[in-house]
Amino acid sequence: MSCQKTSYILEKEQVSKISLWEKISMKFHLLICALCRKYKSDSKILGKILKGLHQHKTHHHLSDPEKSELKKKLNVN
Repeated sequence: MSCQKTSYILEKEQVSKISLWEKISMKFHLLICALCRKYKSDSKILGKILKGLHQHKTHHHLSDPEKSELKKKLNVN
């Protein structure tokens, strides 16, 4: 399975059910691909943040300290 297909399935899994074949294929790919494992981790963090923002139902802009903390969690320079 390609990294592109794996990332698609990872995102799909966050919003709906995936098939058994997709789950098996994705897990196998994640065993051998460090980049996709990192993508999965980052995607989960962003998903949690976005859900939290959506629950407040207000327009929220990240402050500079919040941006720094997010970059730190995602290991972005």
